[in-house]
Amino acid sequence: MSHWMFLKTKRSYPMQAFPVARFGVLRNMVLGRYATSRLGINDTVYGFRPTLHWYSPYLGYGEQWRCTLLLPTKSFQLAWLADMPFEDWRRRPVSIYFRGNPRQVWGRRGDDLRDKAKPLMSVIPGANILGGGKVPAETYAEELQSSKFCLILQSDDPQISRFYDALAAGCIPVVVNDEFLLNAAPFADRLNYLGFALHIPESQFSDFPALVMHLTYNMQEARLRSMLAALLEARQILLWSHPQSRTAAWALSEASHTCSHD
Repeated sequence: MSHWMFLKTKRSYPMQAFPVARFGVLRNMVLGRYATSRLGINDTVYGFRPTLHWYSPYLGYGEQWRCTLLLPTKSFQLAWLADMPFEDWRRRPVSIYFRGNPRQVWGRRGDDLRDKAKPLMSVIPGANILGGGKVPAETYAEELQSSKFCLILQSDDPQISRFYDALAAGCIPVVVNDEFLLNAAPFADRLNYLGFALHIPESQFSDFPALVMHLTYNMQEARLRSMLAALLEARQILLWSHPQSRTAAWALSEASHTCSHD
């Protein structure tokens, strides 16, 4: 799984992202890490099986090959918006946005969170919580770009692409996923995710979804300005397709720091 994920990154960004002279070194020493609920293998360090079932209620890693890094996933290309002033962001008509089928994720935790999100449509002013199947790409992009906050709920994979779609559209992520910072946040030891994304415990959202969202969209303007500025800066680090992307440079730096033992 890790090998496939890194090959996907190589295939999408072979020349544009990585310096050619250094890419061969990176290819031979680093793999992109990928968290999964499928822990159907033995623990190679202590020799026990981490779960009795093929699927685990929480996510983790299988055997790591050589040196592994956690890299950002690819964002939805049409969602991209250039840096915007705070005043333009503040005028977006949708306060909180989420689109997704009510039951299309693995495990009860993800389903329960989606069930809790549905009633927000009738409670939160300007909320746009949508179900149903797939919509045209242009519709999805327009919905993202019209929203101030984007709900990022726990799903099959903690490294969900919705997070990067929200960044591309300038929509502040509201992450309701207890495992995101632990398992799915690239460069987390160097990048302050709390500065540009809200992180809500799953239990708090499940118990008081409307109250949590009320606190979200009623934050003081000074903090909102700070978060948007931090988000626009973080996009250069986390979005491969950003015109001034630093993702590959950060990946190489991370590889040098993490994988070199000289």
